[in-house]
Amino acid sequence: MHDAESSYNLSETQALNDLGINLAPRVNCGVMLFPRENQRLARCEAYLTHPAVCSPSGLMEQTMHALYASESERVSYLADSYYVSPAQTSADLDHLVCRHYAGPSRRLLTDEGIPRLIQNGFLNEMRPSM
Repeated sequence: MHDAESSYNLSETQALNDLGINLAPRVNCGVMLFPRENQRLARCEAYLTHPAVCSPSGLMEQTMHALYASESERVSYLADSYYVSPAQTSADLDHLVCRHYAGPSRRLLTDEGIPRLIQNGFLNEMRPSM
């Protein structure tokens, strides 16, 4: 997904200068398609040797996914109908396929997201047939 801004443990300049990786901007790994067989864990271990990458800020996983995808030249973004925002939105949610509630907006999942799922009948589809 496109993130609202680049949110990594290191800057794009650090990634290029220190790791030789042209880090793609605004990668959010909240909702992503990730072919597990392509992930080389040795590369993640190498990224973690950089002190900024392994900083316990809550962005370590996102930073590693963005580094790996950038290094592999496999970055492509989901359509804008997959929406990520740390803030409440006044946008019309009817056109969205998915909204990822990130950071401060997580509380909106219960204030906005779940009521919307109930209203649209999504949870009814989740009930097992009797």
